[in-house]
Amino acid sequence: MKLLCDENIPIDISNNLSSKHKVINVSQKFQGITDEEVYNIAYKNKMCIITSDHHFDRYKNRKHFGIIRIIGNLKDANKLINKVLSEYKKNMENTYIKISNEGYKVDINKHSKLKRKLRKQEYKFLDSK
Repeated sequence: MKLLCDENIPIDISNNLSSKHKVINVSQKFQGITDEEVYNIAYKNKMCIITSDHHFDRYKNRKHFGIIRIIGNLKDANKLINKVLSEYKKNMENTYIKISNEGYKVDINKHSKLKRKLRKQEYKFLDSK
């Protein structure tokens, strides 16, 4: 999967994710760009955005190739992000996921081809150690 890590994602997280995914970290390639520019780069290149910026909530109803928003300070961010990515394999299109230490919430927007009843779900991490 292609991932675009926002500037607020620590470099060690993006480096760890790069062992399984194609990752670009905004702070290394596009430092100082706006949220809109991050969204446009991700959309143009069919990339999933990983961020902790709550301003990306405004993009969840637009067409996109996935947005994962980290809430709070994750104890084991790499493990939890990889767990979510493994469940969604290669198709994060129009899927917005908020991850916290307790679990994650999935919100699939109207542009998705999934049935309406599957659009909003919450999951708890059973073994987040």
